[in-house]
Amino acid sequence: MINKKCQLSDGETENQEDFLTIDEAARFVGLSHWTIRMYLQKRRLTKYRLCNRTVVSRRELTALVHIKEIAPAGSVGPTNGRQPTVAPTSKESRHV
Repeated sequence: MINKKCQLSDGETENQEDFLTIDEAARFVGLSHWTIRMYLQKRRLTKYRLCNRTVVSRRELTALVHIKEIAPAGSVGPTNGRQPTVAPTSKESRHV
C-alpha cells in the first residue's frame, strides 16, 4: 500500500487512496501489469508519480473499463462496443 505521507508529483489534490500502483491496477481489472504499462505508454491512462512509484487513478481506470476500452476481469479482451463474433461449429457449417 502507498505511504499516506507521500504527495503526488503534479500537485493533484485527490485522496491518495484513489490511486493504484501498476500491479494493483492490473489486479483490479484482471490484466497483466504489462497491459497496464502499454495503456500508460499509449496514453489511454494518465501516469502519476507518488512516493517514487508510478500510479494510476482508480476513477480513470474504472471509466476505461466502463466504456470497454479495457476488458474487465473474466472477459476475453477489449470489445470496443462490438458484439463478439462466433464461428459456426463444424456441425453447423456442413450442408446435409
